[in-house]
Parts: sequence; structure tokens; C-alpha cells
Amino acid sequence: MTVPRVSQLGLFGGHPMARAADHDSSHAAADHLEASGAARAQRDQVLALVKRWPGMTSGQLARLSGVDRHMVARRCPELRSDGLVEAIKPVGKEIVWWPK
Repeated sequence: MTVPRVSQLGLFGGHPMARAADHDSSHAAADHLEASGAARAQRDQVLALVKRWPGMTSGQLARLSGVDRHMVARRCPELRSDGLVEAIKPVGKEIVWWPK
């Protein structure tokens, strides 16, 4: 079971999508992303990408799929927190993502 995210405004439980030092607008955007269901849909999309192309960086996943690289880079750590993917950091290389 996955836990919903939380902005620092505290409307959702889980891991913060916006950092404590971020502006209020970032927290409001995080709240909206969760409330609208868009964040869940993005996490589902990125999980499907990791399963399709395991062992790729977030940038590679974005290029292969044609989606925004920032979205992929933000959702991968959330999926890791949910226990759905793992991150491996080879020495001298970027983090690669693997499904669990």
C-alpha cells in the first residue's frame, strides 16, 4: 500500500513533495497535484517506465518515453520511498532505477 504525499502545508500524509524552504506556491502546487490525482498518475507512469526499462537513469527513462525529465526525476524517489523501486549509484555514474 502506498502512502499519499504531503506538502509542508500538511494536507496529505507521507513524504514531502515540496521542501520546507520552498515558497508557499510550491506547497500549494504539491497539494493540488495530489488532490487532483495527477501525482498518483505520474507515479504510476514512471513505475511502468522503470519496469519497461530497468537499470536506466531518470533522464534516460524520460528520453525513451518522451516525457518530461523533471517529472521522472521527481517521481522516482517517491517510488523508492513507497518501496516500489530501488536506486543504485554505480561509482562515478548517475543513479539508475530498478523495480522491486
